[in-house]
Amino acid sequence: MKELECDVIQDLLPSYVDKISSNATNKVVEEHIEKCIKCKNDLNNMTKEMNAKLTKNKEERINYLKGYKKTVKSKINKEASTKYMYLFLVLEKLNLLCN
Repeated sequence: MKELECDVIQDLLPSYVDKISSNATNKVVEEHIEKCIKCKNDLNNMTKEMNAKLTKNKEERINYLKGYKKTVKSKINKEASTKYMYLFLVLEKLNLLCN
């Protein structure tokens, strides 16, 4: 019976780790892992893997946003430089016309 119970808990662990299982399921899983070292270790391993993936995804998003920020900042600087150049040329022409 224990093997069957462990098989059921093993099927429930991914939902438990993702926090999408019901309160009743959570209670069953938690009661089982208090008594079963193997399932508790499997839960700990799943949790570590999930945290590692989340950390990696977070770092990838941060790096993407840093690159995006750099690109946008570069474009803004280029546009600003171009606008200032045109403004300078217009002012220079106006100054020539006024003299």
